[in-house]
Amino acid sequence: MSSEIVLTVAELADAIGGTLHGDVKQDSIVSLGPRRVAIHSGQIEPGAIFLALAGKSDGHLWVSDALKHGALFAVVSNSWQAPSNSLPLLRVADPLRALQTLAQWYRQQLRCEVVAVAGSLGKTTTKDALVAFLNEFAFCYGSPGSFNSQIGVPLSMLWCPPDAEMAVIE
Repeated sequence: MSSEIVLTVAELADAIGGTLHGDVKQDSIVSLGPRRVAIHSGQIEPGAIFLALAGKSDGHLWVSDALKHGALFAVVSNSWQAPSNSLPLLRVADPLRALQTLAQWYRQQLRCEVVAVAGSLGKTTTKDALVAFLNEFAFCYGSPGSFNSQIGVPLSMLWCPPDAEMAVIE
């Protein structure tokens, strides 16, 4: 299996219920896989997707920066007033929900078995031990650090390599 899952921008927009605006072509190719989706403009790799999430600061403030760093387009809220009509945008009702929906869609494309680690204490240690053990037998991906929130779990899933045989998500 490839190290990326490929689809068109139009297919991605359909998968998350968004509409395309600005300088983004519907037939442009999007590659999903490790580090191909980011919520921090400084973590953008060329061709990645930036999601403008609300948080300590509004992710919409960083759309232009993400695009300058090479983001293919930005997923933004329908209500956001873009500084330019030419910015390549995928508008959605709720960027956080779009992230979660995209992760769910991506999970359906993967062939690996997924193990979820939940609980109050010891999740990261348990996850790390499982990944170390399972990697003795097959290629096992583990979520980075302590990504166990409504943002961290979808990002962990989206960063799972498509060729992983198993994934342990905290």
